[in-house]
Amino acid sequence: KPTIMSNNQTHECDKNESSPEQKYQKHEISFQSFGESTSAPLDIKKAVFNILDPAPFLRRVMLGVELTVVNSTVNKNTTGKLRLELPPGATVKKFEFLRTESDGSSQWYPATAVPKKQAKAVVYKEKEKGREVAAVSDVASGSNVFEIEVFPLPFQKEVKCRLESLVDGCLDDVKDLVATYFSSGENTEVVVMTSGGDVEMSKDHSSNDLGGAVVGDCFGKTHFICRVPGYNPKESLSVPTRKVERIAIVWDVSVSMSKTKGLVQKRCDHLRDLALQCNQVMTENGRVKERGALLTFELFTFGIEVENKGIFDDVEELIKAIDDIDYDGGTDVTLLSEIVSDLAKRPNQDHKEAIDSVLVFSDGMDNLGRVPDFSTSQNPYSIDFPVHCIADESEVNLKCLRSISAASPLCPGKVFVRSDEGYVHGILFPQPILKSIKTDQADEAFMEEADDGFLCVPDHRLQYLNEPIASDGVLITGIMGDEQRGPSTVSKITAEVLYGSDLHKFHFRLRFESTDDGVSYTHSCGDDGINQHFHSAVNMLAAKSHKEAATSMTD
Repeated sequence: KPTIMSNNQTHECDKNESSPEQKYQKHEISFQSFGESTSAPLDIKKAVFNILDPAPFLRRVMLGVELTVVNSTVNKNTTGKLRLELPPGATVKKFEFLRTESDGSSQWYPATAVPKKQAKAVVYKEKEKGREVAAVSDVASGSNVFEIEVFPLPFQKEVKCRLESLVDGCLDDVKDLVATYFSSGENTEVVVMTSGGDVEMSKDHSSNDLGGAVVGDCFGKTHFICRVPGYNPKESLSVPTRKVERIAIVWDVSVSMSKTKGLVQKRCDHLRDLALQCNQVMTENGRVKERGALLTFELFTFGIEVENKGIFDDVEELIKAIDDIDYDGGTDVTLLSEIVSDLAKRPNQDHKEAIDSVLVFSDGMDNLGRVPDFSTSQNPYSIDFPVHCIADESEVNLKCLRSISAASPLCPGKVFVRSDEGYVHGILFPQPILKSIKTDQADEAFMEEADDGFLCVPDHRLQYLNEPIASDGVLITGIMGDEQRGPSTVSKITAEVLYGSDLHKFHFRLRFESTDDGVSYTHSCGDDGINQHFHSAVNMLAAKSHKEAATSMTD
């Protein structure tokens, strides 16, 4: 059932329950009309959010947003710019604008993505011909910010537009995200509708930890999606395998990083927890007696130039130095390759100087849109420590931060997003690696002597993939084949994953018996010590409620 929220209604919650506005920063959703030297907000009368979570264990949620906008400011047709902040990693799939035809009927028109220069040329030519056209632009302010210019917006007439995006996370994460767009004091009617999410999971296991798979028809072919979890399912029972004694903190001091004081406090809390956990590991392993000290931090700041702020044995002294940072100017992210390369040159024999991990606190917003290039260093393989990035700002350049976290070809780093509740898992526990993908495909089809229509991404034919897995897991997707070319006989996919030195195998059964229409999960540890995880895919063809939910979403 739809949930309607407006400024005239209040939401009663438990006193111990934190509201989404407290748990998450406010995300921007706005419509602006720009003049020669001024800008004026346009009224968003109504916002309808449609959330579709087809299979919870996939950690991918479809978010539809429909806005009703009124130009009450400019007494003529004007151009409005929609600006929408999305979580890092979100993908906008479609944007549509409702047009009224000459016969009085209404029709949704989709926007088409083309290169920026070509888009400007098309818009100019179309407007010269007197036609109505909207221009989509990828803004430089962040890869998680969507902007589009819409024309025309007539005076005091309602105009509707809508977009669909794919957001990482579970259903509750997206509900909390939606709650941050409008506050209770705004004159916007907000409707939130949820669909799907009723796939029954195993009662003994959490969907966040175990992954899963679905199979369904789309465009005349049978598709599959398998999700391998980003955390070791047995991690809660294991001990950290990485010994971290010295961490380099690299802090962006540009103006764009000074927006939220509360965010700095949250980061400092995570650093306190990280220091506590690292010191505990060293104490249990006798490293404190050998070195005579606990975890050490080394603080660097960068903006237009690099400055070493010193070495800190006490995390509270580090936090005090962070609180004293002055923010000014822009960012040159290419300086990061210089910092990391210099840290890698330190001799490993003297472990007091050697770095075990690097934490980069930056939004990745370079003044000139640059990305650091670590391949130009004298020996990229000398970077034997992971470089992690903190992407908890409301606007981040995720492309840049992912490039930074891939600085080391030996120890891939991790991008921490706002939903991560600390830095411990990425630093003390090794980054999981997708080693390879195996199938039961017939030999002649595997060797491409016959075409059975089976496709898999990443490619199952590669002997080794060695692909780092993010905290929300990795998806293995593809087509099972079609009647014209087979169909293929592939019924099982096995993903081999390294969690440190532990090898885990995730088995996904893609074909069903006549009574098999749900999720099953079992775990066993073989005689060779390899952890085996067995899943049966959800048959979306038999899940009527999901088909109805998907239909209502597209309609």
